[in-house]
Amino acid sequence: MRSTLKACLSVGSLMAPIVVFASCTAGSPGTAPQHPDITGTWVVNLELSDKPGDLIERERPQGAPGGREEGGGGERRERMQIGVALLLQNSVAFKVEETDSTLNLTGAEGISRTFHLDGKERERRIEGLGTVLVKARWRGDKLVIERTLQGGAKITEEFELAPDGRQLYVKMKVSGGARGLELRRVYDAGHEGH
Repeated sequence: MRSTLKACLSVGSLMAPIVVFASCTAGSPGTAPQHPDITGTWVVNLELSDKPGDLIERERPQGAPGGREEGGGGERRERMQIGVALLLQNSVAFKVEETDSTLNLTGAEGISRTFHLDGKERERRIEGLGTVLVKARWRGDKLVIERTLQGGAKITEEFELAPDGRQLYVKMKVSGGARGLELRRVYDAGHEGH
């Protein structure tokens, strides 16, 4: 970039500012905006991660046993708990593969989930949850996956690569209940791709 800038400035013609502007703003043709490379295998670091049971336990009102509550709120809470449990079932280890338009997460159990990275909402049918609206996109340096469950509960996952590239932070936010909940998981880079 500097050599291009020097060459353009040394031309000494009226066209130099136009050439400099074009070469400084155009970038490489056909390249997508850059974001961190999170491809590879990731293994949960249990010592640095929140415990999934803590998230579900914090959602229960004080003094309430597990299961359904009176007043209809229990069914929505139960649906949120199922959603969180389904998301966490593959979270011990997973592999990330990315193309120009999709990202594929494959859990240690072999269950694979593909996400289109265009930010458009898509419907998915998930056993135990019914129809779920899913959208995924890069927001700066974070991969954001949002799921809206029937009944309005929302589960958002944010994937962020550590500066050294050796850990991946996954923050899960659950909203739509009595209060918002967060769960932070830390993953260490596995042997493939890192």
